[in-house]
Amino acid sequence: MMEAVIFVDNLRIGGYQRLSLDQAYGLSDLGYSVTLIVLSDKSDWDLYRIEHELIDLKNISVNHLPNSRRILIKHFSYKNKYLTNDVLILSHSLTATFSLRVSRFITHKRYRINTTIHQLPRLTHFTQRARRFFYSQFSDELFCFSDAVEKAWAKQFDFIPAVFLSKFSKKIRTLRNGIYLPRLPVACHESSSFKRPRIIFLGRLAFWKGLSTLDELAVNVRLENFDFLFMVPDDSNAELNQIAKKLEGRAIIITGKSIADYQPWPGDVHVYPANYGNKVKDIESISLNCLEMGAIGIPSLITAGGLDTWPEFKNSSMFVEVDWKNTALVIDQIVSSSLHKNNPGDIEMLRTLISINRQLIEICQTA
Repeated sequence: MMEAVIFVDNLRIGGYQRLSLDQAYGLSDLGYSVTLIVLSDKSDWDLYRIEHELIDLKNISVNHLPNSRRILIKHFSYKNKYLTNDVLILSHSLTATFSLRVSRFITHKRYRINTTIHQLPRLTHFTQRARRFFYSQFSDELFCFSDAVEKAWAKQFDFIPAVFLSKFSKKIRTLRNGIYLPRLPVACHESSSFKRPRIIFLGRLAFWKGLSTLDELAVNVRLENFDFLFMVPDDSNAELNQIAKKLEGRAIIITGKSIADYQPWPGDVHVYPANYGNKVKDIESISLNCLEMGAIGIPSLITAGGLDTWPEFKNSSMFVEVDWKNTALVIDQIVSSSLHKNNPGDIEMLRTLISINRQLIEICQTA
C-alpha cells in the first residue's frame, strides 16, 4: 500500500488544519495509508475532537511529536518507520520541513518534501517573515494556496530586489485550495417560506476576517428580517458579543463545530469581509469557508479585488465582490443573493473545480 505522511503544527480550528485533514481524507480514498503527525499536545486538537469519527472511519493514524527541531531531527533520523524512500510527504509546518531535510541528509534517504505556505507574508512581523522564508528553502517543492501569496513572496523584503529573490530563492507556485466534498452537509432544497434568511459568518475571529463590518449591518433596518449566524471557535470575543447584543435575539452563535453541523436552507448568505490593511496590496478573497459554502449552494459576498486565484468565478453568482465601505450596496447585494435561485449545473462545475482530489493529483504528479 502507498504511504503518505502529513505534518501540521496543531489541530486547532483553522485553514491549514482544515486542509491537512481534507488531504488525509482524500489520500485515504485514493488508497494511501495516511499518518498525520501533529507537533503539539492534545490540548490543541480541537478539530480532531470534532471529526474523530471520520478520522477513524478513514483509518488515519494521528500521532503527536514535540515541536522541537532537535527532537524531530533525532526522531526522523533514528526512530521512525514511516519515512521510506517512496513515502508522500505533505508538510504544513516549516519546523517539520527543516527537520525532515536535515534528517534526509543524515540518513541518505530519497523522500521528497512538499511544503505549503498558508499566510500572506505581510500579515506577520518582519522577523517571523524572515524565519519562514529561510526554513521554506529546505523544501523540495514549495506551494501556496493563493495567487496573492505567490505574487507577494518575492516582494516581502523591501530592501532586497524582488528579482534577486526570484532568481536565487526556492520557487513557489500556487496550488489552489481543495475541499473534501463528502464531509459537507447536504444542500437544503425545501421551501424557505417558514424560515428567516440568515447572514452567515464562519471561522476564526482573526483581525483580517472583518468581523467589525457586521457591526454596521446588524443595526440596519433593511436587514431586520435576517438572522445572523456565527459559527466560531469560541464566544469569548468582545466584538462578537457586542454585535450579538445589538441584534437583540437575532444572533445565533455556534461554537466548536465544523461546517458539517451547519444546516443550510434557501435564503442564507455567507459574508467574508476580509480586510488585510493598507500594507497588503495583493489579497485573497475566497477562503476555504467560501469554497465550502459555494459547494452546497450558499453564495458568499467577498472583498473586491481578490479573485485572481479563481478566475473561473469572476462572473459566478456564488462569489460576489463588494465594496464593504458602501453599506447600501452591500445590503442590496445581500438581499439579491438571498433571493437568487442556483443553477444545478453551475454548482456541479464548482464542486469539480474545488475537489481535493484535483489538488492531490497535482501534488502526486509533482512528486
